[in-house]
Amino acid sequence: MRIVRAKWMQDGGRRNRGAAAVELAVVAPVLLTLVFGIIEFGWTMMVRQSLINAAREGCRAASLKYTSNTALEAAVVGKIDSALSSLGFSYQEGDYTLTMVHASYPPVSPNDTETVTLAVPYSQVSLLGDYFNLPDFEIRARAVMRKEF
Repeated sequence: MRIVRAKWMQDGGRRNRGAAAVELAVVAPVLLTLVFGIIEFGWTMMVRQSLINAAREGCRAASLKYTSNTALEAAVVGKIDSALSSLGFSYQEGDYTLTMVHASYPPVSPNDTETVTLAVPYSQVSLLGDYFNLPDFEIRARAVMRKEF
């Protein structure tokens, strides 16, 4: 008895390899964009969390008693710089914007608050540059604490 094979079985699957290459060429850009988007999103969230922690540290320093506003601002910038040093950000180099709203000095009521707001441009944080063509915006963090007497 003789086994008869179809023509497509005789070529050893060479046609399938060509189809796989075409499928890879179609799917690879979408897959890589998705993977890099996930990495970029994760990195941005990590930077945002670092900014939140730095704002909290700075606000905690601002809520303590200081002899002058200059000493207070130096302490806040020092705390924020040490918290953001792992990202390579520095206030002296203008990597981030710091806004502080001071309580009345000396505090007159127990509800006087210190507010620290940090902002970093997204273009400075992005790993992929302008690959996703997003509009430029700022990543912000804000902390508010009551002034200690």
